[in-house]
Amino acid sequence: MSEDENKVSQENDSTKFCTSCGEKLLEGQLFCSKCGKKVDEKTVISKKASINKKYIYIFAGIILMVIVGIFTSINIKEKKQQEARAKYIMTIKDFQEKSYVAGANLEDIADTIQTYWKENIYEKKHGSNIDAAIFAAMLDKGDEIEKSKKYDDELLKIYSKLKSVPEGSEDLNDILSTIEKFYNSYTDFHSFATEPSGSYVDYSASNNTKTDEFLSNYRALENLIKSNSELNKAKSTSEIMIEKISKAMKEYKIISDSIPNDIDPLDENLYEKVKKIIPDFYVDKHIDVSDIENNKEKFKNDEKVNNGLEYFTITKTSYDNMIKYANSYKKSNSQDDLKKFKSEMFEFRGYVAMYGVQVESLDEDN
Repeated sequence: MSEDENKVSQENDSTKFCTSCGEKLLEGQLFCSKCGKKVDEKTVISKKASINKKYIYIFAGIILMVIVGIFTSINIKEKKQQEARAKYIMTIKDFQEKSYVAGANLEDIADTIQTYWKENIYEKKHGSNIDAAIFAAMLDKGDEIEKSKKYDDELLKIYSKLKSVPEGSEDLNDILSTIEKFYNSYTDFHSFATEPSGSYVDYSASNNTKTDEFLSNYRALENLIKSNSELNKAKSTSEIMIEKISKAMKEYKIISDSIPNDIDPLDENLYEKVKKIIPDFYVDKHIDVSDIENNKEKFKNDEKVNNGLEYFTITKTSYDNMIKYANSYKKSNSQDDLKKFKSEMFEFRGYVAMYGVQVESLDEDN
């Protein structure tokens, strides 16, 4: 840098400006020539330094915003991937659960057709010929065949969802290959069971083969799920719904248990005892069952969930009626409302007790 350039640079660095109006000040100037304010050497500012600091702050702010934006974007992406993975794994469990039920149903249909076919040949049962026997078997298994159509539609929808492994979950591609192989054996079994053809010998042999292939591929899927801790711990939508029903019914049981045991339908002082407890039902306990109510239609074909749903529905209806009749009695003090409350109370206790017996029975079976 030349001597002249260095002088200009030093001059620019030492240039002072009025802190009040920003007017350029001369060296040694005591008052601003523009606004007249006294120059304070301690607070007088260098415009260049101020400008430099301003741009540094702006630049630092932009960099910080970019960094925050990048990390936010990464976190959002990771969260979406985690949610998609959890949903995909739940769908796998749904597929496993529903395919087992569908396969057992197909096995029942195929075995019945084979039995009727054999009995027609060797014992002359179920009609005058083989076609009549097969027709009779399919007629007797009409409900199961109708179910097989519903199961088939459901499995196709679930399988279609599983065809696309979500981004970030490429490690699940192995299980998708097992699912594809299993699904192919299921569709073969479905066509075979619901559309019988050929000779009895061929059908009998194919029945064994198709059943074995289905079960073998199902076990392969089951073992793969069990060997993966993440998949093994996951729950199907049916299992989650059953847990919600169970939780609601436990809360209803607490209410049922709060009703004194000595209130008996044959007690001569029945109504006097009912009058004592009816104020407990003026206020609804507000058990949150909205999620069950909003989703129960999705499980109308799910036998595993349906029994629990039926008990839940009648128990909730009975409980709601108890609240209604209790409040009616509070306003009217009529014997009719008291009787209605009493009837609902006994029904409510009965439904809660029956659900408990059903749960115990299922636990013993398992």
